[in-house]
Amino acid sequence: MDEVIKLGYLAGATRFRRISDKLYIDGNKLYSDEKVLFKAICFSAYYALSVSKKPLTVLDLANIIAFLT
Repeated sequence: MDEVIKLGYLAGATRFRRISDKLYIDGNKLYSDEKVLFKAICFSAYYALSVSKKPLTVLDLANIIAFLT
């Protein structure tokens, strides 16, 4: 437990990354089981494109999904 405390934010970030990876894996399995050709990692881009009232450039899309800061 002392090692986790020493790592601080890094330990938290690692745990969040594992949770995120697990959600992507489970999401991909769900799509695959339903025979949907889709990757969970693409969801935010597809969603942003679907709700946009105008065509988006790659830079617009990156800004919307906070890919660039």
